[in-house]
Amino acid sequence: AYKDETGPVRAYLADLGNPYAKVGFDADSRMALQMGVAATPETFVIGADGSVKAMHRGALTPELITDKILPALNLR
Repeated sequence: AYKDETGPVRAYLADLGNPYAKVGFDADSRMALQMGVAATPETFVIGADGSVKAMHRGALTPELITDKILPALNLR
């Protein structure tokens, strides 16, 4: 949750459903700056060791999810 407060994010996910195992909060953009975030939307898959396993700038498509995101999650 980039530049968002926790309350509204939690309410949004509770209302619409939360598809994520974990949600990180970066209200002051410190993590975004370290990761090189340029603009939203951007998707990062972060490994258990904290390394970036995959990154995509722009909207996700079914093909990108299948070809890039799922393999980074070891789900394909």
